[in-house]
Amino acid sequence: MSATSVLLVHGLGSTFENNWVRPGWVDVLEAEGLAPRPVRLPGHGGAPLETPGAASPAGAAAAAVLAAADDAAGDAAGDAADDAAGGKPDGVAAAGFSAGAVALLAAAAAAPDHFSRIALLGIGDHVLAPAPESVRPLVAALRGPAEPEAVRERTFWRLVERSGNDRLRVADFLESAALGVDPALLGGVRCPVLVVVGDRDEAMPADRLVAALPDARLRVLPGVDHFATVSALAAFDVVAHFLAA
Repeated sequence: MSATSVLLVHGLGSTFENNWVRPGWVDVLEAEGLAPRPVRLPGHGGAPLETPGAASPAGAAAAAVLAAADDAAGDAAGDAADDAAGGKPDGVAAAGFSAGAVALLAAAAAAPDHFSRIALLGIGDHVLAPAPESVRPLVAALRGPAEPEAVRERTFWRLVERSGNDRLRVADFLESAALGVDPALLGGVRCPVLVVVGDRDEAMPADRLVAALPDARLRVLPGVDHFATVSALAAFDVVAHFLAA
């Protein structure tokens, strides 16, 4: 029987390679008997802004995650048939970072039966009451002709450039992306959820998010900011064991 799949969704302006391969996540998860499967956010790495044949009220990013979950479930069903085990797969495990975590949470809220457990890295209570106006300066900066002066915008501008993404397509995605999840839908997410966030991350706090989920726990990483989350050793340990459980 093949290894159990786990979906990995990268962050805004980044890639699977940057967030999950280079820091060592793929190696760690494979050592736990898992088979990492990349999920590209819309407009990143050549991915379309809309997933062909897939749609979700939760937005294009959630639709991309759900399409990947369907693919993983199909493969798992095939493996079960080959092993004469039968039965329907219980959903796929998944992890997302930052915008990828928002997309994953939105997907789980829209279709809870698609997931067996999810790990959400680098998000907090802000996803319960998103502020669309907060991303407008970043959208404008990504569409600008030169590197912006503001530190926040410049950081993301450089991230997009280093990752080999098209700035205009990332801007298009960000402008139309769902930045949060309706709190009323979170009660339907019955699978175990792990929220991991650094105590220096602007996404903090995350207590209300965890409280809104029926089966969730929070791990705060001391001394870790937003971008360091995916390279923090404490994150590797807690997330890998959670996903492999």
